[in-house]
Amino acid sequence: MVAQQEMPAVGGEVPFSFVVPEHYTILMRAEAALIDGDGEVDRAYASFRVPRRCRGQFNFVMWDLPRGVLGYRGLRSLRDNGVTVILTGSPSPLPEIAANDLAYVPYTTRILETVGEDGVMEPVCWNDEPEVSEYIQEIADEYLPARRHGVYVYSLGDENHTRGACAHPECMAAYRAWLEEQYGTIAALNASWGSDYGSFAEIELYQAGDINEQAALNDGYFARWYDRQAFKRYNYAVYCGKYARIYAAMDPLAITGFEGAGRLGDDYDEIIARVGLFAPYPSIGNDIIRSLAPRELITANWMGYYREAEPMAMRMWRMISDGFHGVWWWRWDNIGRFHGFLAPDLHPWDDTSQVIIDEMRDIQDGVGNLMLRCEMPHDGIGLLYSMPSAFADGVSPRRGGAIDGSHNAFLDATQDLGLQAHYLSDRTVSEGDLSDGDERALILPHGRAIPDEVADQIREFVRSGGLLIADLRPGIRDAHCKLREAGALDDVFGIAQMPLADGRPDLEQATIDIAPVIDGTSVSLALETRIDPAPAPAGGEALAEHEGVPLVIVNRFGEGTAVLLNFGIYEYGRLREGMQELPVRSLLGAIYAMAGIEPPFEQSAGGGPLRWTETVRWETDGLTVIGLFKTAGEDGPATTVLPEAKHVYDLRADRYLGETDRIAGVLRVGYANLYALSDEPIGEPVLELRGGAVAPGDVVECIARVRGRVQGLLPVKVRVFRPDGSEEMWPRRDLVAEDGVARFELPMAWNARPGTWRITAREVFSGQVAEAELTVIAPR
Repeated sequence: MVAQQEMPAVGGEVPFSFVVPEHYTILMRAEAALIDGDGEVDRAYASFRVPRRCRGQFNFVMWDLPRGVLGYRGLRSLRDNGVTVILTGSPSPLPEIAANDLAYVPYTTRILETVGEDGVMEPVCWNDEPEVSEYIQEIADEYLPARRHGVYVYSLGDENHTRGACAHPECMAAYRAWLEEQYGTIAALNASWGSDYGSFAEIELYQAGDINEQAALNDGYFARWYDRQAFKRYNYAVYCGKYARIYAAMDPLAITGFEGAGRLGDDYDEIIARVGLFAPYPSIGNDIIRSLAPRELITANWMGYYREAEPMAMRMWRMISDGFHGVWWWRWDNIGRFHGFLAPDLHPWDDTSQVIIDEMRDIQDGVGNLMLRCEMPHDGIGLLYSMPSAFADGVSPRRGGAIDGSHNAFLDATQDLGLQAHYLSDRTVSEGDLSDGDERALILPHGRAIPDEVADQIREFVRSGGLLIADLRPGIRDAHCKLREAGALDDVFGIAQMPLADGRPDLEQATIDIAPVIDGTSVSLALETRIDPAPAPAGGEALAEHEGVPLVIVNRFGEGTAVLLNFGIYEYGRLREGMQELPVRSLLGAIYAMAGIEPPFEQSAGGGPLRWTETVRWETDGLTVIGLFKTAGEDGPATTVLPEAKHVYDLRADRYLGETDRIAGVLRVGYANLYALSDEPIGEPVLELRGGAVAPGDVVECIARVRGRVQGLLPVKVRVFRPDGSEEMWPRRDLVAEDGVARFELPMAWNARPGTWRITAREVFSGQVAEAELTVIAPR
């Protein structure tokens, strides 16, 4: 009982009111008892819900829920094993979800590019106003009950088609407006397309009904085809934004987006600008989103697609290492090819779910909440995400393609070196992010299409001392994928490419065996790959060749350096699996060293280099959390040497390792070790309660304080125990102490058990626990 009022019944209605504190659970019940001199005459009650959104914390989201007779028990099992949010399609969340105090993700729609025989999108053209807004409003109106429950995020679906456009007149008008914004003048568009339009208003599809402009591509009008692909992806982002706007009118605190969709070729900048949830399947998109999006954008991946623990743990730790806001599991009830989360007896499967529950316990005990408030630094290495480059091969990007392989290879090899990279986009580079002082190296993975303004920024970056790295055919196309007469950065790389030259040879399959000396470091590399026989050095120095074809070209440009690898390293993943990746990794490490880029930690494994391990950092004042995430190979020892001694806490073993500059442990494939590094030792926590004796209904002010000089953030886990020793589950507190102090309130129920209550506050990094007691006085 959390509130109590007594008042005389003097008429047919007795109004009453009460304040709803934030600690109320979702499902509440108000009761009214009519009492006369002889006692209770009658009683009535009504249920109501207090929205709980579970934002600002590390969440465990489950797809769908148990229903029927055992539904409540199944949901209770999910909650007791860490689930905090349920995703399902019902506009009105079941009371069992509220009774278990679980927040909600309503699956409100699914966005597909479905076009009818008339060339118009079904069920409605995304640009046909007011019809499209009315269509979305009807959906929003259905979800008012979900709003009353408490919505974490509103989902626009999974496995969406992240592009779409049609031949509706309003859609074509939006296309023309977008083209005008891209080109500025019709003359510029005509020069790019090879057309002769008199105005943007005249533009039609190259072939009637061909909404993808495939015929234009087949006839050699590459830029026209690309612009259509780019518009379709921009149009999808705008359409998602319409949902976000209308849902926000229905629910002022709405966050809207989509999950289980997104890949190379998407307009990441536009999507991020318009949604608050972007949760792709595991891919290079994880790193792009982490880099380009604000920290508050909600991100995750789906997992649950295995019957073994190791690949499940790999998915879970991938989300954590990518800085995501939680773990999302598909689904609770699978049996067969996938295991599901709960077994038929409503307990977690011992061999999979329970393993993940145990793994995630350290994160859910407060570390995950802290991570969301920390910065994730990089080592001055940027990768360029170029949307036109994703289409430069004339097909829509697909997983496992050359550009996907190039991005993964550069990123994986960088991480294997113990370094962290991040992404820039054409837009952020155009806006000056490359020159803000954080970048020391920029990589162009399959960066074949470079806008002029981006090329100008890159040129100035290298001239001012930056390191530029690229693989095959950099900058041979412009912002609209049109071939150039010369590569946009040929002068920077010291090469001549001549993309438009007649008879330009195709890429060739080759077995290369080279030993370039890079800035005094000799590197040996034998590789089955593809090479480009076309480029010729034009000021750059060829450090290695294959049958007369330059393979490693280095050019000093101003104060900086450009390095062209005239071959692909997109097979790095396969080399990794065969334990043959070290030569490529060594080559990239030697190139980074030209710009003075070295790993922040010295790492080794059993006398050799630490392999197949990503080193991630989360930083706040005076504190660093490092994660060593083993993604391939075999289990084995790992040693990390710090630049200087720190107070080190092993978060997986709950052990203080002392003040040291050396961390030794054992890494398991698919799992991660976590360590907290503090400038000062984390002092003993102290728990202070305002008032030693309280009456039922009182609210106790509490302060958890960590002794000593503490800066930054620390996770603190608070638990409350009743006089009989059982744990009071409401409310549970996973706090983040700022500068060593966390304040919270402990509400005592009107029917709280009299006696001595015990409260504990555990500082999660050090494992130290403070205790305090209070006495609840029996009501008279």
